[in-house]
Amino acid sequence: MRRMRIARATRRVTVGALAGALLCAASGSADPARRPTTYEERNGSFFAPAPPAPATAAPPTKVLPLPSFAEGRPALRLGEP
Repeated sequence: MRRMRIARATRRVTVGALAGALLCAASGSADPARRPTTYEERNGSFFAPAPPAPATAAPPTKVLPLPSFAEGRPALRLGEP
């Protein structure tokens, strides 16, 4: 009975170690195009260019017309039953 427990525990440890090794090997290949190349990027002090002014960065907007209601008033007002 004790030998079976030891064998089962050994198998679990072996399977866990194999799964961990495979996960570590698969995650080690980072995107080479996005690897930090300069000293500033490696130590985290790389700053991107400043964003455009808020007026030019905002998407264009348009005025939406209000829908016409059948009874001439909204269907539900706050505070009314």
